This record gives sequence, structure tokens and C-alpha cells, in this order.
Amino acid sequence: MPCTELAAYGFEIYLAEKREALALAPDDPVADLYRGWDLHVGFGVRHPAFYMLMYGTVQRGRRPLAADEAHALLVTLLGRAADAGRFRVPVAQATRVIHAATTGATLALIGWHGCGTPSSPRSRRTRPPHPRRTWPRAYSPSTPRWERRLPPSPQLRTPGCPCETPRRRCSANGSSNWQAEPGRCSAGSGRAVTNVHPETLNFGVVTAMEFALFPVAQLWAGGLFFDGADAAAVLHTYAEVTADAPDELSSSIALLRLPALPGVPAFLADRFAVHVRISCLGPAAEATRLVAPLRAAAPVLADTLGPMPYASFAEIHNDPADPAPFMERTAMLRSLPAEAVEEILSAAGPTADCPVHFVELRHLGGALARTADNAVGHRDARFALWIVGVGAPDAFTAMNVYADELLQRMRPWSAGGRYLNFMAAQDTGVSDVRAAYDEADYRRLRSVKTRFDPDNLFRLNHNIPPEERPMSDDKLQLLIDHAAIADALHRYTAGLDHGDADLLASSLTEDAMVDLTPATSKIGLDFPALKPRDTVVGALIPAVGPLDTSHVISNIRATVDGDTAHVNCYAMAQHYLPQEGPEPDRTRHALMMNRYDADLTRDGSAWRISRLTIDNAWFEGDETVLLPGD
Repeated sequence: MPCTELAAYGFEIYLAEKREALALAPDDPVADLYRGWDLHVGFGVRHPAFYMLMYGTVQRGRRPLAADEAHALLVTLLGRAADAGRFRVPVAQATRVIHAATTGATLALIGWHGCGTPSSPRSRRTRPPHPRRTWPRAYSPSTPRWERRLPPSPQLRTPGCPCETPRRRCSANGSSNWQAEPGRCSAGSGRAVTNVHPETLNFGVVTAMEFALFPVAQLWAGGLFFDGADAAAVLHTYAEVTADAPDELSSSIALLRLPALPGVPAFLADRFAVHVRISCLGPAAEATRLVAPLRAAAPVLADTLGPMPYASFAEIHNDPADPAPFMERTAMLRSLPAEAVEEILSAAGPTADCPVHFVELRHLGGALARTADNAVGHRDARFALWIVGVGAPDAFTAMNVYADELLQRMRPWSAGGRYLNFMAAQDTGVSDVRAAYDEADYRRLRSVKTRFDPDNLFRLNHNIPPEERPMSDDKLQLLIDHAAIADALHRYTAGLDHGDADLLASSLTEDAMVDLTPATSKIGLDFPALKPRDTVVGALIPAVGPLDTSHVISNIRATVDGDTAHVNCYAMAQHYLPQEGPEPDRTRHALMMNRYDADLTRDGSAWRISRLTIDNAWFEGDETVLLPGD
């Protein structure tokens, strides 16, 4: 496609979308974005060719352009290299974007700040995302892995986390950001940029995210390792230290049972140990004072506490970098009194039969405890309890049984919820996921889900289902009628099978007509049409009732019209002579697959058959079994 045609095409799309947006209600966020943001127009006037080339190629994925073609088009449309220099984004990067867009390789577009010229004050602002898509760093299959990093799978990721639970400024744990409020990460420090309405972050495909960083270059952090025999002294001291800990101090404690595997330090392999993890943003002297009781609690096997650049924060936990199969269970605790400590020691202490590899407590509170407009639940909890076992999946059954018992023992101190970041594949039930949110937030999220994903397309996750859609009275009545119609057919056949004249009569209107001639004529029998109800019952009960029979009704299709209905279905009927049905050596029988065509009439809350015509689809056996008196 010629460049000018492609540019015109892009401009046409843009104008159409703007007209559509401005036609929306005045309070619609898309309309507000167009009304308050003229960068589209300003940029289009300055560099219409480049802008429309981008818009046209991405919008409709025109003929793929090779990288050199994209570069040539860009330079040609800009006119001169000097013009290209007016962009903060280099021509080479823009070329890669165009190439990715026209080959359909674009996976996410995020954070372009080069819209406009440096001479324009407006251009120095961060460009807001387009209401339909965000622009335009393209992630293609050739993009370096670090540029397109995704959150780990909840079923196959590295257990643990290299940083402590956020209290004041510490970064969030791993995938906990997926609890984020619309447009914010759970640590309150980031802004998610999506190609859809921000509230759908929980219910759609996240294509791009932006994070604002805190200016933290240095931590006072590390760990203290103790022999497992000292677990009681260390855990009780930890409970006392965290009871009065300032926001600057984040910590966790783990009771470890690590096997002798590559990467496990020799002094921890095949032994029971205690690991206290510390991260402090205060002065070194204050941090030293805060952890002094822990250092004095028992002889220390290893002490790695000290100044640490933030870039090395993964060394706090020092978890293995490779993913591994594991199980995990979690609970939120409202307090950690001495009784709770003793319960943990009884289940996971030195003398316990503990099949999991670590039982961990993470101290919460701080900024996490303060109210915020997002969906992070159970902010009043003081600790997150985490139970983890690593290894072959066939060992997880025993580990989960153990975890269930420990969680039950901790119920007196439970805050009643779960920590979403520590919920794995076995915790995807509705009640499990609901426990990760406060009730009001869960109802709000279900409402959002109903708006954006009413059919629950995005459900292979820790799923929040859409709200139940109330059924209209007409639909409910139709379901009731279908059930009552099926019941009328079952009363008819059950009356025959059991020789029950009253039950058979209850399925028929007073003037009912039953015509078996289409079926009986096909097997050489002469059976007249029967009418009214008394005649039907008087003829069929003596003829069929004494036989050992069984009817199965299937494929019921009913059309209801007010107080009348038309029905088609199948009825398989097996007939043996009296008392011979249960005899395995008896082979004389008459097996019929019949088609029922019926009209029914409403009678109060019940339905009754007013006309039934029976035809035969196929027959097997001896038709004389059906003859009266045989």
C-alpha cells in the first residue's frame, strides 16, 4: 500500500474513533480523554505522515513490512533526517515498532514519551494511553527476555520471595500485584496501563504495566540463622519484637527443614533450622538496636545482617532461582500471642513430625494496614502464615493433610482470610478465593466482572465469578413447565410399568386419546386408537400391566404455548411375560424404540396428556409377547 494511502487510512480511523468517542455520554471517561487531550491532533499536524503510518499499520495489520522497508518509509515520510531528530524516540526504535506492528508481532505497547516535540511544553508530559490501545514499545518474539518479563505461574514458580512483605517502602512480594486496585499495584507504588478499562485488571489480559519506584538505594538487611533446637526461644522473641516494630522494619521467620540439594548451604542441609529475615529502612544504629533481642535469643549459626544495596535485596531470603513444583497453604493471623507460638512449635518445632519444608510467618502491618481504595484484603491481619512443601507431586497429599491440620490448630488466632499471593492450584474454589478479599471488595469485584466478563471467559485462575443473573419470571415458569411436562410423560409410562391405573389416569385429560396404531401396525398387530381416558386406562392396564415391562423416556423436546404444549420424545420399552423378566435364562421378549408425539394441557400446576400418538422406530424380539392372554 502506498505510504500516502496508508497515512490517509490511519487518519480516517482516528477521526472516526474521535467522533464515536465524543458522541458518548458527557461523563464517559473515553469521551473525557478525547475532549481534554489534543496531542493526537497536535502530533498529527506536526508529523502526520509518521503518526498515520503507525496508526494505519497497527489498526489493521496491513502487508508486513521488513525492517528496512519500515525505516525507508519512516525517513521518506519525515522528509529529512533533521525532522527525525526532533523525536525523543530514535528512528531505529520507531522502525522496530513499525516492523513489529505490521507483522502482527506486537504483544504489548507501553510508555512512549516521544509524542510531540521537545519545543512544545505539552510534549514534556507523559502521554496518556489511547482509550483503545497503549503505544508503542513493541514486544516481539525477538525482544530480550528482561523487557517482556511476566509474573510467575502460580503452579510453577520459585517458592518464597527475595524481599520482605511491604510495610512502609519495601517492594511488594512477587505476583501479589495481581491483587491490585484498578490502575494501582498492591504496594501502592505503581500504575497499571492496560488496553481496556482499568477496572478489568483483575478480569482480563494484562498487556502492559508501569511502576513508580521509591528512591531507596540502601537497606540494612539480611538474616539470622539458628539451630532448630532453639526454635522456641527464637520464635517467642520474634513475637515480642514484632509486637512493637516500627514501620521501617519488615521481617519474617521460617522454620526450615531443607534437604541436601544443590544450592542449599551445607550448614542448613538435612537439619532443622530457624531463619529470621530482616529488612530495615532506618539508620544502621536503630536497626541494630531493633534486632538486638533476636541476636541474643540463642546462639547464631550465621549472621548476614548489615548494609545492603537495594539491588541485592534477593539475598535476604536467598531462595533458589529455578522454578520447582511445590504445594502451599496460607492463613492470615490477627495476633501472635504465646499460645499461638506454642501451637506452631507443637506442629512444626524440633519434636514435630513435619513433612513440609518450611512453615513461615511474615509480619504485616505498617502501610499495608492503612486503608486504601483497592482490593487488597484483610489489612487488619498482623501476620501471614505460609506452609510450603517442595518436591514430587505424589508427596503433596500428605503435605496438604498436614497443612489442613496446622491451619485448623491456628483458627483461634485466624483473621478469617487468606493471602492471595500464597494460594496455589488447590485453592481455586469459590470459597477459597472469596476468603482472600474483604466482603465489600469481593462484591464490587463481582460487579465489575459482570460488566466486563459476564460469561466468565477468564476463569482458569483464582477466579472471581460474575454475579448470578436473576432469572426472569417467564424463563423460570418455562423451566417449571418443562419439568412438569416431563413428569406427565413419566407418570404415563410408570403407570404402565407398575400396572397402576390411578397413576396412569393422572397423566391423562378426561377426553384423552392414545393412538398406538402407527407402532403396532409395523409389527403385525392390530390395536385400535383409544379414547377417552377411562377407555385408555381400561385397555392398557390389563394388556400391559401384567407384563414385566420397563419404559425409559429420553430426548424430550417441548414447545409451550400458554396453557398447551406440544412434545416429541423417545420411549424405549422392554416387555417380558409375567414373572419372566428377572429370569436370566428367559430370552423371549419384545423390545421397542418408540417415538411419542403428544399434545398436553395445563391443569393447575400439573400437565396432562390430551393426545398421544405412538410410532415405532425399531423393534427387536417376539411381538406375540404383547398379545393379551399369551
